[in-house]
Amino acid sequence: MSLVKRSFVLGVGAALLLALGACSSNDGNATPDGSTGDDAQSADQSCGDYVCGPFGTKQGDIIENLSFSGFRDPDDLCTAHVDKAHDLSKPVRFSLSEYYNGSTTCPDKQKKLLWVMMSAGWCGPCIDEIKSIMSQYKAGGLDPRLEVMDMLFETDTRAPTTEEFARKWQKDLGITFPLAMDPEFQMQKYFQRNAVPVNMLIDLRTMRIHFFQTGVSLSRVGQEMVAFFSRLDNGN
Repeated sequence: MSLVKRSFVLGVGAALLLALGACSSNDGNATPDGSTGDDAQSADQSCGDYVCGPFGTKQGDIIENLSFSGFRDPDDLCTAHVDKAHDLSKPVRFSLSEYYNGSTTCPDKQKKLLWVMMSAGWCGPCIDEIKSIMSQYKAGGLDPRLEVMDMLFETDTRAPTTEEFARKWQKDLGITFPLAMDPEFQMQKYFQRNAVPVNMLIDLRTMRIHFFQTGVSLSRVGQEMVAFFSRLDNGN
């Protein structure tokens, strides 16, 4: 990872950690059991277009193949961060299986890690987090092997999110990475709604939850990303 990208994930994360207060009192906590993702478990058997189970909800478990409606660049998997633009004409359906194993759609641009943020319209720290990330995403300041996805489950009035609110959320924050809508709150098995912002890193080689955290602590997320790509660069 370049010095610029390393500086971003550590520097911006540290700044946000000092500046923001989370919507939850459970700031910066990883999963309750404190377990860590095991990158050595990279030989999980494939069942078609996704990894075979069993699936789980804790750090180190394989995440199930969730599917959402949302907005993203029409050529999302093959487009560089700096060139992405949403098609807001109508939502499209996409699932985690499209990102599994980096996707074979663009073998020269395969993604290795997916950063999933869970957000709500009433969560101020979620907004601040996205703004900080977007400033680097649009500038090409993030490792190209990383993809980012925001999962929006509630509006600013705590109602289930709608297409109209998701479009406003995208426009107000200038989001160009994939934006998934979760009005049914599929993600409730992973966290309680008041715990946002929630950050999850998924190892796309195995679809295992590499890191999970509730509350604002982008410095910790940044450290995990730096460590992940360092191991990857070293052949692990």
